[in-house]
Amino acid sequence: MGGLSLFGAYGGWLGRDPALFMATSVDQAQLTAYSWTDLTPQWSVPIDGTLYGVASLGGTTAIADSGGLIAVATATGQLVNHLTNVSIVTAGSRVVYLYDRQTGGLLAYDGTSTGFAKLWQIDEPGGVRTMPEGGPLQYTGVAGHIVAYQTEPETGAVQLWVLRE
Repeated sequence: MGGLSLFGAYGGWLGRDPALFMATSVDQAQLTAYSWTDLTPQWSVPIDGTLYGVASLGGTTAIADSGGLIAVATATGQLVNHLTNVSIVTAGSRVVYLYDRQTGGLLAYDGTSTGFAKLWQIDEPGGVRTMPEGGPLQYTGVAGHIVAYQTEPETGAVQLWVLRE
């Protein structure tokens, strides 16, 4: 059985797409997409700093870095949208959920639209990112829903919010 390898100083790989995988470079501020079959570079996009998260769905890859979020077309690497003061919370099957660091809101963007369209914005469940009486708010995307939950560290009691995608 043969194998393929990449050489260089890579910060990590993020296998988030069935057609390609993405790797960050330690020596260059960029994220590069490679073919799964022969490791051929498909595209590269610059990132502003530390890569905090990647979500790939429905043809758009959303990349959160220290400067905010950029959305690129998975097939071409072309910039689709750029947002500041947000971070990726989680991704569903077609929606990327973001936390707005200025308003404290929960945002939803359509990862299948050609322009990475904003769907809605609500106040974050529970009112604040970290409630004094509870642990940090956690999210997960599952079965066409986004689930937000928060555990009270002392008692283990859980508050749960379920939003439809």
